Parts: sequence; C-alpha cells; structure tokens
Amino acid sequence: KSLTKSATPLPKPNNPDGNLRAPTELNVGEPNPKYGFVETFEREPFTGMSNWLKQKRLRKKSRKLSPTRKSRALGVEVESVPRTKGGPKLSFLEKYKLDEKSHPADWLNSLLLLTPKDNLESLEDVDVKGDRRTKFSVANWTAYTNTKAKIANAGEWGHKFAGRWTDVTNDDVMQFLGVIMMDDLNPSPQMIWKFRSQEQDTVQGNDFIHNNCRTDAACLYEMFRHFFGCQDPLTAAPP
Repeated sequence: KSLTKSATPLPKPNNPDGNLRAPTELNVGEPNPKYGFVETFEREPFTGMSNWLKQKRLRKKSRKLSPTRKSRALGVEVESVPRTKGGPKLSFLEKYKLDEKSHPADWLNSLLLLTPKDNLESLEDVDVKGDRRTKFSVANWTAYTNTKAKIANAGEWGHKFAGRWTDVTNDDVMQFLGVIMMDDLNPSPQMIWKFRSQEQDTVQGNDFIHNNCRTDAACLYEMFRHFFGCQDPLTAAPP
C-alpha cells in the first residue's frame, strides 16, 4: 500500500549555521521542501518474558525455599521479567555451564567452538554441510584453510609462498582471529605490525601478542589471510 504525502511541508530545521546544506543541495537556490506522511502507526506493546539468572538471597532456615531443578543445577535463582533487551537462552547457559561469574573466554568458547566435540548443539540445528554429520567448529576452518593451500600448491616452486608454507593449527587460527578482534579495537595500518614487540615498534607493537604467538606468526598470518576459508573447498557446487 502506498503512503499518502502530507499537504504541507515539514518545518525547516533550526540550525545554528544557516549555510549548512545537504551534498545534493549545495548548488541550488532554495532547498527542496521535505514532506511527511498522513498515516500513523501504532505498534502493540511487546509482552515477551525472559528468564534471568540472579544470585540467590540468603534466607533463614525457617523460611528457606526449595529451589527449582534449573536453579539447583546452576546454583542461582531464575527470575521471569519483561523482555526489554536480547540475551542468551536459559537452556544455552545450562548446556555450557555459564553464569554471570564465567570468564569472558568461556563465553567466547561457547560461540567459537574449537572442535566438533565441544559443540553441544543438536546435529539437526548445526548441520553446516548438509551431510548430517558435520558440526561447526574452528577445527573445520583449520582443515578448510590447509586444504585450500594444498589445492593451490602453496609452498611449491613458483608459488608466492614457495618454501614458506606450513599448515596452520587450531591454536594458530584462534590466535589470528583474536588478533583481528584486537585490531578492531585498536587499529594498526598493517595487521602484521601487531606481532612486533613494543621494543621493536613502540607505537604499533604488542608485547602480549608477540609473547604468545609463534616466532614466525607475522609470516604465517600473511599466508593464513591468503587461504583462510569458512567453507569446505571440496564441496561440490550446486547444479
């Protein structure tokens, strides 16, 4: 259904600087008037509820209440409140044993799982290849990356990485993904500068990354970036 334009234009904005113009109206005399619409829309109030976890309150023995089965497993109370923000499902928290005191790395590992064994979701929900036996994990990305490199003959004579290519490991992939996240928070002109120590590069170097990654991490990251894959390169293209 088409909306109906109002008969009168909207009032002009009261800007402190009257010379401010939109890029499309810089070389015109009078800016084009802006119109609203006659129709109004009212959304029904959202009545969804969320189960939130909170720390148990200490009660006297005479008033002690039996906790629910869920709160007994988690060691916390479950409170149902109106849903105003998004959040994880209670079943997800139970499955990966997470609560408000869990380490941030535990939350990350529950989403970015290292091996298929760590993925506790049902196969029907996370069948990433459609073969009913492959679950999502970082180990899959590692295998896909190494497979793409082998298909391209990386490390062979005449290739860009001749004599330099070595297979990446699960730890390498997790570390490189972590460096990418850190670069989002503190960007560097070149990612490989992050692998330098602060003694080598006072501004862009990072001692934490330098001390925890392998010595050839900068070279390996360049190759990882070249061949990294989230999809199996051996998957047949659909007809």
